[in-house]
Amino acid sequence: MRRFLAQVALFGLLQAAVFAAVCWVSARRTDDYLAASLDKERRLATLPGPRVVFVGGSNLAFGLDAAVIERHTGRRPVNMGLYVAVGVPFMLEEARAGLRPGDVVVVALEYYVFSLESHLNGDVLDWPRFFEVNPLAARYAPGRLAGLAAGKCEDGLGMLGQVVHAALRPGRARVAGDYARHNFNEAGDVKTPRERRPDAPPLQPHEVTPAPAVAARAAALLERFVADCRRRGVAVYLAMPAYPRSHWERQAAVLGDIEAVLRRRVSAPLLVTAEEAALPDDRFYDTPYHLTTQGAAERSELLGRRLAEALAGREERPPSP
Repeated sequence: MRRFLAQVALFGLLQAAVFAAVCWVSARRTDDYLAASLDKERRLATLPGPRVVFVGGSNLAFGLDAAVIERHTGRRPVNMGLYVAVGVPFMLEEARAGLRPGDVVVVALEYYVFSLESHLNGDVLDWPRFFEVNPLAARYAPGRLAGLAAGKCEDGLGMLGQVVHAALRPGRARVAGDYARHNFNEAGDVKTPRERRPDAPPLQPHEVTPAPAVAARAAALLERFVADCRRRGVAVYLAMPAYPRSHWERQAAVLGDIEAVLRRRVSAPLLVTAEEAALPDDRFYDTPYHLTTQGAAERSELLGRRLAEALAGREERPPSP
């Protein structure tokens, strides 16, 4: 019996090793935008401190200049921002796994997650596609979403089959356009030059629907994350996302209510308010959250200064008795 169990264990280890090798091959070859999560996770796991880690959606991927942040704070930046559709539970869990004592975290979430349950939870993402380009992302996905992805496969081994097929597929060409893995720099920012041309179509209207219950749930997730980070010696700050000024002016009351919920329910300092995060419309590239190169630099200047001031004040305060 012991010999049988040992053989079963050995077989399981061999299968795991094969799967890990397949994942590694697949991860090395894909240029899918979502595969940038592999590079961000690797940087978070290996980059020496002192570090500042940014958590959020594509408002950070397309809206941060990490070099500006490092100049202001003296900390090495890790921009984990990728896509709001992965949901807040995934974003926080992915970041939590790589944090170390002494880290500083800045969370900047799109308004979607405070007004739409689907975006808060990650229900709108194509999870099978995500798991294909980053199979190990299942470590951070809520169980029900991992199950949903597996349920869409033809059988219990369907997801593994998809990953193996992707890994063995002939070499894939680079993805065209801004939404590709190779467009991220080492820190995790989208590095392609972005300008809003005079003939560019107007930004699509973006209405934030008041949803107090959703905002409260988002705040509760953030507060649990903040409390866990505090126990681990990690400081957390919040910042409101960059947003077109015309959109903010039209929805100032709703956005102010979201900010008020964060101030009241999350015990982390707010570095940049909703009004301060509102930039001229011509600073936005292709959506109300994606900044031009100039817009990203301007936002990073403000955010970097505020974070440096907050960290300096934190160091000056005497330790709690």
